[in-house]
Amino acid sequence: MSDYNLRQLEKMHLQISAYKDGKIDLRSLIEDLMFLRDALEEVEQKWEHDFTDRIIDLESAYSYALEKNAGNLDSLTQKIVEDALPKLQFLIEQKKQCYLVNKSS
Repeated sequence: MSDYNLRQLEKMHLQISAYKDGKIDLRSLIEDLMFLRDALEEVEQKWEHDFTDRIIDLESAYSYALEKNAGNLDSLTQKIVEDALPKLQFLIEQKKQCYLVNKSS
């Protein structure tokens, strides 16, 4: 994995933090994560599948919130988002650690 990919992973972490801090909305987070995922130069299929599954969780919660609550998360959709974010962060961190281990070898 290149330094370029490492920067994309760092940006993913930053966007999740920005969402948690209320600096960006869920729609922006979803769009940013998809863009950054697509910007990665090399990704194992399983990692990409797992990462995309969590983005789909966010999209589902956002779609439901749009339809039912004018875009506001209710307790059900908030729980879905709160469950997906740590999983996304874990996947990002896992990918970063793989890179750092391989880089130092």
